[in-house]
Amino acid sequence: MPDVVHAERIARPVGPRGFRRVVAAIGLLYVATIFLAAAGVRADKVLPRPFLYFAQIADLFPDEATVAIEYRAEGFVCAEGKYREIDERVLFAIHRDDKENKFFRAMSFYHSPDNKSDGKVMKALADYIVREYDKDPSVSPIGGVMLLSLREPIAAPGEHVPRFRRTPLVEHAISERHPWHVTSPAAAAKRCAELGHPVPADTPAGRSLP
Repeated sequence: MPDVVHAERIARPVGPRGFRRVVAAIGLLYVATIFLAAAGVRADKVLPRPFLYFAQIADLFPDEATVAIEYRAEGFVCAEGKYREIDERVLFAIHRDDKENKFFRAMSFYHSPDNKSDGKVMKALADYIVREYDKDPSVSPIGGVMLLSLREPIAAPGEHVPRFRRTPLVEHAISERHPWHVTSPAAAAKRCAELGHPVPADTPAGRSLP
């Protein structure tokens, strides 16, 4: 005599059939994105960044690191008419002394000059730094910023590796610095003039003004 299957013991699918098909399609797209990333296929120009953020687990560290990367900022000092290093950490209080602060995160994920959305993020980040930095009356106003990465060679296996400490940019070779976003001296000088701190006329930026 065949067993009697009670209805309450049968596993029922969640949601209507259309909903299940959509979930299945999203799941297949997610798995396919992971496999494509592992194969070296660039999907960042096709798929939205929020989706890629959760799908890039297979291609996080495809190669060994040869340099240690830091991100820094230089400000166009109105009184000097030139760029010099500023301490951007005061504007990003959470994890200000390590690589988990918002400045490092934004620079790490959105510094590509080939991506239009990255350019918008860099401009917004630069505008924020200039605006907030100039609110401090104890510092010389700036009219623009240069956002750059600092790439220090990693010691070879077996060599001594010193503990991390933040060192001034002037102690690093020009070859170790890579600018990603720069406010033009003319635009920075114009902002300085709008702030009531015109750039000295005997500086290159000052001489470029009409």
